[in-house]
Amino acid sequence: MSRLFKFQNIFKLLISILFLYSCNKDESPAPTPVKPKVVISFVDSVTETSVIIGGYISDTGYAPILDAGFYYTTDTTSLITSTNTTSKISIGPLRYGGGFSAKITGLTKGTSYSIASYAKNSSGVGLSSDSLKSDYKFTTKKLLAIGDTYGGGKVAYLMQPGDTTYNANVQHGLIVSLADQADNAKWTNASAIVSCNSGSVGLLKGSANTDSIIKYNPSPITTAASIARAHRGGNYADWYLPSKNELEKLYINRFAIGFNINPLNSTYWSSSENGLNDAWGQRFSVGNQGSIYKFNTLYVRAIRAF
Repeated sequence: MSRLFKFQNIFKLLISILFLYSCNKDESPAPTPVKPKVVISFVDSVTETSVIIGGYISDTGYAPILDAGFYYTTDTTSLITSTNTTSKISIGPLRYGGGFSAKITGLTKGTSYSIASYAKNSSGVGLSSDSLKSDYKFTTKKLLAIGDTYGGGKVAYLMQPGDTTYNANVQHGLIVSLADQADNAKWTNASAIVSCNSGSVGLLKGSANTDSIIKYNPSPITTAASIARAHRGGNYADWYLPSKNELEKLYINRFAIGFNINPLNSTYWSSSENGLNDAWGQRFSVGNQGSIYKFNTLYVRAIRAF
């Protein structure tokens, strides 16, 4: 009987403990929801008309996320708010906080945008600009065209498939200086003409030709090549005398790049040598190229590659 009595007492004690825990459970009220906190986490793959953008919800505000996404606008001076007139892209509800992303398309080439991420719960909309007090800004790309002012001059040629340095994803080409560097320059003014090992005629060969001409005609000898190399348009130091084929590209695009053909018989030097005594030049009034005696005086127009 005594053992049964002990078991009864132990059982009563356990029941009492369970009763106490059930009476003392946490009955504090649930936190009051507040607006979520969100930031811009990344901006990637900016093209002419699109961008991939990421946001991150660092605090859900004690409530489910009913919607998330991005506001964006071309107004880059005013802070984005929930009441601004902006474009919007919605991701939709999110079960938890964390990251989200979207691709925004239909943007305008070469245009600057302000963008803010947002997240919405039952308490309201939280914006990345709420805490940062600024919007993330980016500018869409604008593909270059012949005649565009760029890189200290004007775009004179864009590499095409099969050309040296052509890249379908990155533009490369030639930039021509905004004005002539000389109108009466000799290919060399050396007392004795020497071969300069500068016979290359292809695209992007003019720079090496220019270096070679200067090497074989060191200062104080003045050459068309040294005049071109000394040009500093846009504070660039890589200007050179175009090769025969590069000079031809300038002629083809002469109107788009603003060549002032004055006088009409203006003829320009290339850096492409054609034997000991001659180098290639091009008459821009008619376009013909010819082998010209190095002591003749012609025009000089520098170019650079990008």
